[in-house]
Amino acid sequence: MALAQLDLFEGRFPEALVEFKKHSDETYQQMGEAIVEYSLGHEKKSQQARESLIATHAGSSAYDFADVYAWRGEKDKALPWFDRAYMQHDDNLTDIKIDSSLSSVRGDPRYGELLKKLKLPQ
Repeated sequence: MALAQLDLFEGRFPEALVEFKKHSDETYQQMGEAIVEYSLGHEKKSQQARESLIATHAGSSAYDFADVYAWRGEKDKALPWFDRAYMQHDDNLTDIKIDSSLSSVRGDPRYGELLKKLKLPQ
């Protein structure tokens, strides 16, 4: 998992995709595929991976959807998914302060409100 993220953040997208696909968790594989395909400029493949992720895991993995939208810079789509993750008690919210994919949402007041709900410092 860490190697996939490292490859992603260093711009080694083909390598990141290979590492994401090695992961045993299908949700993580699909999230990684959606992010990497977007980064490679493959909008259609990214959209297909995102739609598959939502279709199969919307009831339990809202944070992952938020992560995909945040990576894409779509904060108006990402932030409602973070709220949903809060309502689902999604344990991935523990990463919200350190998740490097979230740079596009950190300046948004709604992100600050979410941190308050989570009782985390700004």
